[in-house]
Amino acid sequence: MKELMALLNNTNTIVSILAGFFAITAPLLLWYKRRKENKKSDVISQNVATRFIAIFESHGVHRNQIPTFFDHGLTFFHCSTDEELLKHLTNDILEAVTELFAINMEWLQGASDEIYPIHDFYKHPQECKDFLNRLKSNNNPLGGYVFSPSKTKNRDSYDSAIVITEEIGVLNNHAIERLHILGGWIFNYWRSRAYLTACASIALNNDIWLIGKECDGDWLKTFCTGKEIPKYDFDYGGFNFNTSKTWYVDEFIEQPEKYINGVSPEQNNFGLHSAISKWLELEASGYMSIDKYSNRIKIRTQFENYSI
Repeated sequence: MKELMALLNNTNTIVSILAGFFAITAPLLLWYKRRKENKKSDVISQNVATRFIAIFESHGVHRNQIPTFFDHGLTFFHCSTDEELLKHLTNDILEAVTELFAINMEWLQGASDEIYPIHDFYKHPQECKDFLNRLKSNNNPLGGYVFSPSKTKNRDSYDSAIVITEEIGVLNNHAIERLHILGGWIFNYWRSRAYLTACASIALNNDIWLIGKECDGDWLKTFCTGKEIPKYDFDYGGFNFNTSKTWYVDEFIEQPEKYINGVSPEQNNFGLHSAISKWLELEASGYMSIDKYSNRIKIRTQFENYSI
């Protein structure tokens, strides 16, 4: 009986200690939770102004140049700090910025990590052609890149992109451009390689000259899904993409050995044979050869006679 009473006393003591501990810590935990929520709310509200400045500067417009380039009633004082700018941002201003730089409103508001909408034309080259025709109707100078990974890995994510640059103004003799990302490509997959090549050919046939660039693979995986804000070199006056080696897009389209370079061969070279067959199929549909600059019949013959 004495042992039972001692056990009950010890149990009551432990319960009392735990109750006292929770009584002390509960208010602290509640205070910390509320403080964290308030801090998060502050960060989100500040992000609107912070991201507003970031998107301009990533496209070559310094915060002090925003009133001159963008106007919309903003002054140098308004843009001097993020805190002051936040007082003057309106929905109309935010919508104007998303249209100016072709970005997502949700990112600007801090509600999404996708900066740019991705135009996915995988298996739909005609839609790519229509899209580029709409861009051309703006009568703005167009150019661009084809970004490929410096090292191809497994097919676990999109890792390449066509990037169309569209000039939307000039500031201190430097062109200010917005970006249009054509994504959804897996560079070493034969079918994806064919449609990527077709879309690049469509751009060249529309006098949109593309420059091939190899990029750091990890950076490119983020960029080609619209989640990487570009860096801008104000001294150079252009985007500072994370690129290294340059390659020729026209040769990539027209020379079989360069077109299939890096394509996963798969079993019995199925991937390589399929890549060539798909090129010929898309060329027959009018999507592949660069008619304005090349001999279409000669190039098709090279692909028809190419030996794996």
